[in-house]
Amino acid sequence: MNAPAAAIFDLDGTLVDSFDAHWRSWHGMCARHGVALTHERFVRSFGMRNDRIIGLYWGEDGHEPPPADVAARLADEKEALYREIVARSFPAMAGGRELLDVGMRIR
Repeated sequence: MNAPAAAIFDLDGTLVDSFDAHWRSWHGMCARHGVALTHERFVRSFGMRNDRIIGLYWGEDGHEPPPADVAARLADEKEALYREIVARSFPAMAGGRELLDVGMRIR
């Protein structure tokens, strides 16, 4: 009897290289709201929760951090930009396609 085989991945940064799409979407959203986002600041915050990132970016740029409801709308705006970007280009991480190919052959 063959045992079932499965693997569960967090695709973002594991199978798909989403770094540039996140940078572009954060940078674009911040620019729309008058917040200057440097690449260095983005790198330091990469992987944090959106609500924490927004407070950090606003505060470090000399703005009052937005209230929770506004921060949630800003996070939604950033995520919409992210989805637009990845719909056009969603590059695989090195070895990601090969890993999936191996997984399909094991079935």
